[in-house]
Amino acid sequence: MGKTAMVRAPLEPELKQEAATGNALPSELRTPNDETLAAMRQVRSGKGLGNYSSVEEMRADLLKDA
Repeated sequence: MGKTAMVRAPLEPELKQEAATGNALPSELRTPNDETLAAMRQVRSGKGLGNYSSVEEMRADLLKDA
């Protein structure tokens, strides 16, 4: 057997059970699109990220344009 790696992801309990029963991943894996890749680069660079003193402050900022 070759190299292995641990992969962790949050799943709904029902989906986890379905994956365990089927002995397979619960969904198909996809390559990120350009928009997702750009967002990942931004997060990794730390540029343009906000700092919040509370969850409520962050939530208000996220919902202000909704």
